[in-house]
Amino acid sequence: MNGLRLLILLSLLLCSDLVFAEVYDVYLLAGQSNMDGRGDASKLTEQQRQAAADAIIYYRNPLRSTDGWKPLATGFSVPPGFKGALPSPKFGPEIGFAAAMKEWNPNHKIALIKGSRGGTSLRSDWMPGEAGQPETQGPLYRKFIETIQLATADLERQGHTYVIRGLLWHQGESDSKASEQTYRERLTTFIDRIREDVDVPDLPVVVGEVFDNGKRDGVREAQRRVGTSSPHVSFASVRGLTTWDEGTHFDAHSQWLLGRRFAAALSKRPMTVVCLGNSITKSGYPALLSDHVDVQAINAGVGGNTSTQGLRRMEKDVFAHDPEVVVLMFGTNDLRVDNQRVHVPVAQFKKNIEAMVDRCEKYGAKVVLCTLLPIDAQPFYTRHQRPPFEDAGGLDALVQQYRTATQEVAANREVVLLDLHAQLAKHPQAISSDGVHPSEAGKQLIAELVAGAIKSLSAENASSELNPTTADASATKPNVLFISVDDLNDWQGGLGGNSQAKTPNLDKLFRESVLFTNAHCSQAVCTASRNSLLSGIHPSRSGWYTSTASMRKTYDQVMGDHKMLPEYFRTHGYKTLAAGKVFHQGVSDYKTRTDDFWDVTAPSYKVPKHLLARGEGYGGTKFYPFPKNGSQIVDRYGPDFADGHSLCYGALDREDIPGGIMFDELIADWASEQLDRDHDKPFFMAVGFVRPHVPYTAPSEFFDLYDLDKINVPDVPADEMSDIPLMGKSIAYGTIKTGDHYAVVNLSDSYWKEMVYGYLACVSFADAQVGKVLDALANSKHADNTIVVLWSDHGQHLGEKKHWRKQTLWEEATRVPLCFRLPGQTNGTQCQQAVSLLDVYPTLLELCDLPPADKLGGTSLVPQIRDPARQRQQPVLTTWYYRNHSIRSNDWRYIRYRDGSEELYDHRNDPGEHTNLAGRPEFASVIAEHQKWLPKTDALPAGKDRWKGDKLDARIETWTENDSLPDWLR
Repeated sequence: MNGLRLLILLSLLLCSDLVFAEVYDVYLLAGQSNMDGRGDASKLTEQQRQAAADAIIYYRNPLRSTDGWKPLATGFSVPPGFKGALPSPKFGPEIGFAAAMKEWNPNHKIALIKGSRGGTSLRSDWMPGEAGQPETQGPLYRKFIETIQLATADLERQGHTYVIRGLLWHQGESDSKASEQTYRERLTTFIDRIREDVDVPDLPVVVGEVFDNGKRDGVREAQRRVGTSSPHVSFASVRGLTTWDEGTHFDAHSQWLLGRRFAAALSKRPMTVVCLGNSITKSGYPALLSDHVDVQAINAGVGGNTSTQGLRRMEKDVFAHDPEVVVLMFGTNDLRVDNQRVHVPVAQFKKNIEAMVDRCEKYGAKVVLCTLLPIDAQPFYTRHQRPPFEDAGGLDALVQQYRTATQEVAANREVVLLDLHAQLAKHPQAISSDGVHPSEAGKQLIAELVAGAIKSLSAENASSELNPTTADASATKPNVLFISVDDLNDWQGGLGGNSQAKTPNLDKLFRESVLFTNAHCSQAVCTASRNSLLSGIHPSRSGWYTSTASMRKTYDQVMGDHKMLPEYFRTHGYKTLAAGKVFHQGVSDYKTRTDDFWDVTAPSYKVPKHLLARGEGYGGTKFYPFPKNGSQIVDRYGPDFADGHSLCYGALDREDIPGGIMFDELIADWASEQLDRDHDKPFFMAVGFVRPHVPYTAPSEFFDLYDLDKINVPDVPADEMSDIPLMGKSIAYGTIKTGDHYAVVNLSDSYWKEMVYGYLACVSFADAQVGKVLDALANSKHADNTIVVLWSDHGQHLGEKKHWRKQTLWEEATRVPLCFRLPGQTNGTQCQQAVSLLDVYPTLLELCDLPPADKLGGTSLVPQIRDPARQRQQPVLTTWYYRNHSIRSNDWRYIRYRDGSEELYDHRNDPGEHTNLAGRPEFASVIAEHQKWLPKTDALPAGKDRWKGDKLDARIETWTENDSLPDWLR
């Protein structure tokens, strides 16, 4: 009896669907023709066809309206209006999507509900209407909701359970005439409504990008914004994908990749990065990448490989991993002229690298192209024959050829370049004892640099950073912390100007930011530079070459309805706050306009009279205190040298400082307090630090960071000025009666070193104040929604070109630190292209989604923040007073003075600008190219601004008539 009961029960179970009950993850797919799919299934491999064979799909269209759930296969996409038997089966992103999801989770039970139709729009066909009111809804939306209901009911009828896990949306070609705002609003409404209709309030959604055919910019930007700034919405880029028609329908390979990108975005998978190279790659930096950026790194390095061998391995070792990014690093073995079996001549090497880049881009993978590392000749020659390389110079020259070839490929193909040769040359400890391979420290450095480049390539990261959101995700505009550091040159770790400088806070900020390593000011004078940046107008257009008084006279004439940067933010809903040296005279150079610029300003700073007595009334109280015993220049040379009184230094005891605290420390404390507060609006907070501006005085503890005996002065060749035109020499002479540099080096044998000592101490002091403010931000509730931008108004000479302070057209005066750290960014990258401080104004407007302003002379750096290798067309124009100009491109500096004399420097081979090439005929074409960027007209200077040019001319006239050019300038 019991046996009969068991037999009956077993029979019932076998006849019941419950035996096969599953728990399905349901994914909704909707859109128009590319979601419907026009990929030719015959182009798929058998492995691709079978990759998700156990997934099921429910798809309704006129030909298959009663098919119900079916195993996933090709042929479920039907062109609209098609009648009769299907042609070669078509497919959409569902095949690649399901295959990827199964690959990452083999136990995944996948059910796809697809509703799509070519030629349909979000404006009408997919209009969501009102919830529960079908008559207000577009026909495709209404039908899709019905399809979801039928499909899920059918799963339940079969005894299965399910969870709706996400929606994949690809549509927009039919809405290409809609504005960005219109499509964005429609798409946002669509997402909100479908979440309501399927009763999943936080339903994950992936918005797929439409193909860029040049006519869909508004829709594409709307998709990117919704996909990167809306809660529980992500974005699937179509970067690198291709179409089989005129720029609309993806081909089979791209449909497969699009599906995988949908899966990666929905699953928030780390991107796959393949590192292809030789033993330098094999030795280990790929394993360190995940410490710096969220990636799955594949090490495809093979010892002894050349570029020729690497090219042959790409299908098997690169594309088999479906990478989003490929890191290429070759050259060290290619240059082996001592071994003709492996040697690859530089011309063939360049072709190989070009072919690798082209294959990656055809596949849809982004490229990070690395130069070969520096080679230490001495240990290298212990293992390789020396004669073929000649001497160490011959080896270096060969290395430079392969490095240059790599750089040229990166520029021509517009891919990210990592000049590892330059980066590791700054850190000798990064190369191991064999002279070729990286040390452990070198591997870490390479990993950090490669990780930064990878992050810059991530469209999702870049877009989310450019459109920051908060946890409640209604997405308020980002705050801006706008930090300026006066007279700060490139003496920080990130810029490599002086390895002795101790700047841990700046170095950390640069590592977390997009650092522009080739940034330059518009004029190397405090007032003119700051007003140029804050107005967005170049001095050659405004005539604001120096003095505040002159600018006050012409402010209305120059600005008209145009607004200074803080005023622009204020009129667009921001709360503006300021402290310290923002404009030259503090929070404003226009006393009557302070209320127009700022809602909140810091209190003023008072200095006791006894600390002003030896300062000759210099500049304003913010520059004080002077050394306790006054200026060493005045003490040594007397009152006739009062023009040089600020060329002094000194450690300050706290009891000699008013209240024991410096001006910059008060500013840092005030800013920290403001960051700790609640603000009812997004804020624009400007914080301006004075040091390391002269005089080089700081609390003694910052001098204690350095050993005076070990301080190095800049390397200045004896004939530094021999090829400099008279106008350049007149500028270098400076303001002191006998010349600035002459006064410094003749004051004592050690005074030059002491001045460098003072500058380094002031740099470290300023670094500490920056760190205090950044720590306050990190500990505040504003940390996740604040853009940090740090800049300096110009650089600083410390004896280079036999000049001191600023006010020249050379690299030491024009080059400045400039970085942007975006919310949530922790792994930064570097952009090595020449950029201008004029670019800051438009960049911040775009980052904060504010409308563009008229009259701006710069261009937004957002494209370079997204992709540091993105090429810029315009070099940097720097002006020194009236009609003296420098054009700084990526590799060259061209200078033309008002008298027509010229200088030209090749920064690839002469970063110190020691050899003027302007007189050599072979460089005439370079000069001609740079001359195109000179201003066509120059605004006349006003008031006292005329005096500077007249003084220079008079000095040159005296030198010429009396043959009295000082020997130290010859």
